[in-house]
Amino acid sequence: MPRTMQFQKSFDDLIMSLPLPVHLKENEIPEQPNSCFICISGFESRCLAAATQLAAMNWHTTVAICIHYAQEEMLSVNDRHKDKLYESLRQVAGSNPIPLEHDDHDFEVDFGDQLLKTLSDKGLDTCSRDTHIIFDITVGSSRLLLEGLHALLTSGVSLTVVYSEATTYRPFFKEYQEYLEETRKKEVSAPEFLSSGVENVELIKRISGHNADQRPTYLIALPSFNPIRIGAVLDELSPSRVYWLYSMPHLANNRWRIDAQRDYHKRLIEHLHRHCYISTFDYTETLAVLESIYHKTRNDYNMLVCSLSSKLQKLGQVLFHILRPEVGAIVSVPKTWDPDRYSDDDPRAIYSIPLGSCPKLRENLWLTRMLRL
Repeated sequence: MPRTMQFQKSFDDLIMSLPLPVHLKENEIPEQPNSCFICISGFESRCLAAATQLAAMNWHTTVAICIHYAQEEMLSVNDRHKDKLYESLRQVAGSNPIPLEHDDHDFEVDFGDQLLKTLSDKGLDTCSRDTHIIFDITVGSSRLLLEGLHALLTSGVSLTVVYSEATTYRPFFKEYQEYLEETRKKEVSAPEFLSSGVENVELIKRISGHNADQRPTYLIALPSFNPIRIGAVLDELSPSRVYWLYSMPHLANNRWRIDAQRDYHKRLIEHLHRHCYISTFDYTETLAVLESIYHKTRNDYNMLVCSLSSKLQKLGQVLFHILRPEVGAIVSVPKTWDPDRYSDDDPRAIYSIPLGSCPKLRENLWLTRMLRL
């Protein structure tokens, strides 16, 4: 019997029902009496784009929370846009935003738990779908987004995700060309940019997976452009199999980055490794591909996912972990970030994804694995 007929809801129908990103100006976020806008202060000016646009639209929320990275050596660069960001947040919330610190290196504190507690402390009912959370994920680290999105999506709230997209990201095309020229002359290691070193390779506690057997590890790797980070994961896990999910950029003028991503990681790619390509923008592709790989490997391997790539791919990954809690999530946390020319100063566009009621979303996910009686 085809899989679509076995279960109470077709997985393909689920994918088709999920909302795609829409321009924020075309989809004004409704004002609700119990709402919170959550954003992150970072070294990219894109961190304030959504808040600024919402303020210009005269949109209002009950509470605003601003997340600050607590890493000491990054404090000054991560707060370079704080004053302008806070000005916009005061306009949308009518009061000063609530600061919330997050330390990517402190694995004793779960950011998701911390976020839900802060929401509750401010009088918002995280068990009610009448509570509307708007989460701007534009400058979130892998760990922050995985823990934060997982906490919100497993709560009782209604959720809208906001993302500000840049036109150009590092590495720039000129940098990639220079690297290719160097490799033609002699064997050289891929450059270390965007981040420096690796501080931790850790299994996220709230997405640790439920498999306790001794099956070999199947790693799903969504790399960035810094091979040191995913290389540290390969060294730590020594997986039996690796499936590379390379990123297909949203904009056609960035499609050269597909080859660049593979070239920067070529020393880590082995003959038996597999690969495919998924969108950086359509988060449903990440969910669909992970689910497909899971069905092919679940009987023989313990599957783990390490995503170091786009923010919207993280959203698809978290939905997959909710559907398949037996699969764990790995993060590779850099020692420090390189804020130099990370992306464009101004965003190309701002998008929102109205996911709606999180309990309803979870129910739809679970119906795709519940057998018809």
